[in-house]
Amino acid sequence: MLAREVASYVEELAPLDSALPGDVNGFLFGNPDAEVESICVCWSPTYRVLSLAAGAKCGMIVCHEIPFFYRTETPWFDNRHTSAKLPNIQRFKLLLQHSMCVYRAHSNWDAVPEYGNCDAFGVGLGFTQEVGRGRMSRVYEIAPVTLAKLVDHVKGRLGLDRVRVVGDPGMEISRVGTACGGLGQLFNCPEELWALGAQAGVMGEVLDHTMRHSLELGLPLIETTHVHSEAFGIRNLALLLAERYPDLDVRYLPSGIPWSWR
Repeated sequence: MLAREVASYVEELAPLDSALPGDVNGFLFGNPDAEVESICVCWSPTYRVLSLAAGAKCGMIVCHEIPFFYRTETPWFDNRHTSAKLPNIQRFKLLLQHSMCVYRAHSNWDAVPEYGNCDAFGVGLGFTQEVGRGRMSRVYEIAPVTLAKLVDHVKGRLGLDRVRVVGDPGMEISRVGTACGGLGQLFNCPEELWALGAQAGVMGEVLDHTMRHSLELGLPLIETTHVHSEAFGIRNLALLLAERYPDLDVRYLPSGIPWSWR
């Protein structure tokens, strides 16, 4: 099987033209015409994940997040060129040493109906009655619960010991909005959930400014982490590839959380 043949199937599910403008998807490293017998599907191709993939002799990495830290043009601080950043150099060496190619499915995978990250997040949280949606956000009707009970439910579904929360724990909620991944890095994001009628939001990674914006809208917010909010959709991608290519070794490698709360 050629890597580009695998990519073609991913693009059947998630066409490249469905990605957000300016978002970079497709092959980002290696030879699309390389023959592959094993595929690694992951959220972020960290050095640890790439090492595990190399050990499993994976010839193709299908990832959601970028494989390298790109240089940003900013007046706030100076930073090295993309090719000179130490984490990138380490990843380059590993990829070259093991002849792996990297294919990215990002915002185009977010938007895939049912299986993609945006729909899969709500389903993974156990929400089934959708009553509103934006391009990437969703709103669900649920049996009325307090914010405190909703927090416990979210932690249980995601296997998290703790989450970051803003809002009155005793507030009763019957409509929950979701916005997975890094949407909470855009501090106006809660506006859409609020406008769609959500009484609380469950999000992935959230800025301090986003929390404060949501609080002043009167919209309680639960931050779950970027990786956990998108893991359901990335697992779906791995399962779909395994079903399509039963003769290939397709494995999902969790990116994990490298930090701890003290």
